[in-house]
Amino acid sequence: MKHTRTFLVKGEHGLHARSVAELVQVAMAFQADIVFSGNGVSANAKSILSLLLLGAVKGTELTATADGTDGSDALLAIGQTSCLSGLTP
Repeated sequence: MKHTRTFLVKGEHGLHARSVAELVQVAMAFQADIVFSGNGVSANAKSILSLLLLGAVKGTELTATADGTDGSDALLAIGQTSCLSGLTP
């Protein structure tokens, strides 16, 4: 089952190495396939390099799609990270 949620990058420096590492650590705790989309690019949430290539600066809206039985829980956990804030449930 697919779940989708929109997030806003809130870190002053956007998605940088430390914030991306936090996102990957959270994403890896779930079996769902999680993809972030923004700026016309898609990124695997379990890949540091992929997320960095999004080039997301402060204020960028990212849409996350989680496909799997624990997808909803994954998106809730991602919304609790320090670098993103949720826009839609």
